[in-house]
Amino acid sequence: MKVKLILNNRGITLLEVMISMLVLAFGALGLAPLFVLSVEENITARDNTYVTRLIEEQIEYYVSTDSLPTLPYSGQEQFVYDENQTGYGPDSTGGEGESRNSLLYTRSTVITDHASDSTVPDGLYQITVAVNWNDHQNMQRSSMYSTYLIP
Repeated sequence: MKVKLILNNRGITLLEVMISMLVLAFGALGLAPLFVLSVEENITARDNTYVTRLIEEQIEYYVSTDSLPTLPYSGQEQFVYDENQTGYGPDSTGGEGESRNSLLYTRSTVITDHASDSTVPDGLYQITVAVNWNDHQNMQRSSMYSTYLIP
């Protein structure tokens, strides 16, 4: 028995194009949540980077200073991050007038010695810096770092 081969050189049909577009659309829909997740994680990483910078600045300030404040010391500052402007700085408005794209960070610093806290080894100072903020989803976040300083 002889098989006759029919060659169809007319190209692809409209139905084949529609089916391939449908398959491609479903594939793209499967990737869409990954883009949203990527944006969320980038914002979280930006927040964590800024908070780490705030903590490092404060600890480096006390490490490089010649004299510490009267112990025990406790202080608090507020900072605004506004993604519409370049740069960061202390909040001069007291938190009022923030735009939808700005975040308010509160940095708390506590410095103790053995006389004010018996858990601190004698002859050392303990510096604890904590930063609190509400993220873009209005969830309370915080980060804290503590280190010892040799006078």
